[in-house]
Amino acid sequence: MPEKLNDPTKLTRELQEAGLPVESVASTGRVDFSRELTKQEKTRAENIVKFHDPKPSDIEIRIHELKASGIDFDQIVLALWDLIIENDSSSATALKSRMELIDPYI
Repeated sequence: MPEKLNDPTKLTRELQEAGLPVESVASTGRVDFSRELTKQEKTRAENIVKFHDPKPSDIEIRIHELKASGIDFDQIVLALWDLIIENDSSSATALKSRMELIDPYI
């Protein structure tokens, strides 16, 4: 399998955050814009693509590890609900113990 050159979702977000009218991004690095870019925008877009890092962020890695271990956001939300609204820490405590096995820095 060829190495992924870009993370299309991440690169799209980076281009949008720079105010560029991105329409689509491919993992090959091909970027389509909804209109012709100005010279300044082209330079900005080229720099973003050039310095794009396709590796997942630390938070993306943590989320992936939690999901792979069977912990999803629904469980976390319910545990937080019980803790904050119901004043019942049992679900949060149990979930935290599971999460510490995955990420000891929690």
